[in-house]
Amino acid sequence: MTPIEMLISMDYEELIHGLSTLEPDEQRGFMREFDKELVGILERYQEIKVSHLLQGLKKAYADVS
Repeated sequence: MTPIEMLISMDYEELIHGLSTLEPDEQRGFMREFDKELVGILERYQEIKVSHLLQGLKKAYADVS
């Protein structure tokens, strides 16, 4: 299970308890993976936003023309 999947599927206490059972270097590894996944999600979100903005601009331009 990826860190993001764990965050989504567990409640806060379960996640904190699970993290507390890891060794410090395992916790850092988990957080690195979480950060990578989060960056990927944010990049994809930005791509979708830009795509929707461009579609809106094309439609607005077509309506004006």
